[in-house]
Amino acid sequence: MIRNATRLLPLGTVGAAMVTMSWATSANALVTFGNQAPITNTNASVINDNNNDPSTGQLSPQRKAVGFTTDSRNWTLNGVTLGLLSYDSADNAIIEIRSDSGGSPGTTLLTLNRPAIIPGGGGRRYFTFTPSGSNVLAANTTYWLYVSGSSYSWFENGPVDPITGEAQEDASGNALPGPLPTAQNGSGWQFVDYKFTGNGSLNWGPGNGVRNAFSIDASEITPVPFAFSPIPGLIVSGIIGGVKRARSKSHQAKSTAEA
Repeated sequence: MIRNATRLLPLGTVGAAMVTMSWATSANALVTFGNQAPITNTNASVINDNNNDPSTGQLSPQRKAVGFTTDSRNWTLNGVTLGLLSYDSADNAIIEIRSDSGGSPGTTLLTLNRPAIIPGGGGRRYFTFTPSGSNVLAANTTYWLYVSGSSYSWFENGPVDPITGEAQEDASGNALPGPLPTAQNGSGWQFVDYKFTGNGSLNWGPGNGVRNAFSIDASEITPVPFAFSPIPGLIVSGIIGGVKRARSKSHQAKSTAEA
């Protein structure tokens, strides 16, 4: 009697080798937070690192920041769009993402790149600044969009008279503010505050009443628990097919030997 020995691979072991571990992918880019709106001729915050206090002669940089808190998801930052006035190629706009330090901007986490093309002539325009390198915004974390450099202004889009185009004012003659930043496209982000500094010690105070226009473009990082590669799947099919052929040959050999 002739018997062919058949060694069977444990399929559980083979199957385990085919399962790839989890990874993350970025969903489509969307505006997730901000208050970007049609441009109106209203208030603006001067940004000037070279500003001097006229009463003391001390260098007193004028800078502005807006805080926001992400939701329960991780995000990839794609870009930040700012409404800037009198900004051209000779100006130095420094746009950063900073950590939170007790409710004010902390250390620099990311510096954004300026647009490749900057039209001349000043005026009110939207400009998009983009990151390079690591640009992940962690879940449930407070960040600050930090605007510095020199010399230009960051405007808001307050309401205007539909006929004259002039800013609408309150009873005291002050221009009405623009909209506050809000979560968009289901992001769930939350507004923290605007902060402004214009003194030599860089102490942060209230945002001088100007709700500067911006938007943040980000992609949700979506976890994928498991994924199967088609190639390992074909390998398994080949293994199973080989096992079946080996069993068939063993059965044929057994029948021949007993005949």
